[in-house]
Amino acid sequence: MINKFQSGTLVRKNSETWEPSDFDSWGRGEGVGIVVDAPFEVADLDVVDVRWPAGRCFEKINGLLIAEEGKTIQGFDPLGEPVLRNKQDGTIEITFEFMPPSWAEQVHRDELYKYDYFEHIIAAHIGAKVVRDDREVFVVQSSDPDVIEKLVTFLSGYRNGLHRRYIRIERAPKYGEAPIEIRQKWIGLTLPLTELLPVQPQPMKFKQVLETGDVEIEFLAYRVDTIVALKILSQHDASASHWWHEYLGVKVAPGQALAFDADCCVEVDVGSGEDAWGNN
Repeated sequence: MINKFQSGTLVRKNSETWEPSDFDSWGRGEGVGIVVDAPFEVADLDVVDVRWPAGRCFEKINGLLIAEEGKTIQGFDPLGEPVLRNKQDGTIEITFEFMPPSWAEQVHRDELYKYDYFEHIIAAHIGAKVVRDDREVFVVQSSDPDVIEKLVTFLSGYRNGLHRRYIRIERAPKYGEAPIEIRQKWIGLTLPLTELLPVQPQPMKFKQVLETGDVEIEFLAYRVDTIVALKILSQHDASASHWWHEYLGVKVAPGQALAFDADCCVEVDVGSGEDAWGNN
């Protein structure tokens, strides 16, 4: 019996076997809880540590049931929050009320296409396999006991961009076919890194054409979604953005990215008072 109440399992109280205590007054047993690792070794194998919405308490296993009705994640979409459900096969089902979320048209109007592969974005941030079962239903396959908490952290902070990382361009990028006056237009801009991990700078190659022959240069670079980057650039310098659109042509498309060498930028934290792209 202990096996199905491992850390990360969503639970609710079993009304038929629940043993009331003084702790019920603060909300013990109300709503959906999650089994967590105890802060110290527990000798009683019939007891697990449960974090309820109102607080944390040790509970007897015979007083619990797996919470098939689900756990609502607050903060993702005020018009309909997503619900997590533990399934009997060990997977976790995420059901969204809206996908894309109801606010996406206003906030992410230039990034709506990313919700077509949102399962990959979730997977990248929680480190687990995620399969799309339907437009609004996703299935997480993971043995990680912390996967529920990772999902809650990611989904509850998604609307405010708490999961995203940003770079600020401090000098003209070194590499690329763009003339230096175009590359200089990036200076001072804050850009969101692509939501598909890894977000750390990655090795890249650039072929430089010289009179003496082509030279292949290897460097570390951050990747920024092309559509988003050019949208931000257009707000700063429309002519520079136009140059990139003319140069890249059909490559300005969903899933494409621009590379910024690690030497030209720094990672920055973006406050909640800034917009979806990290700019005031």
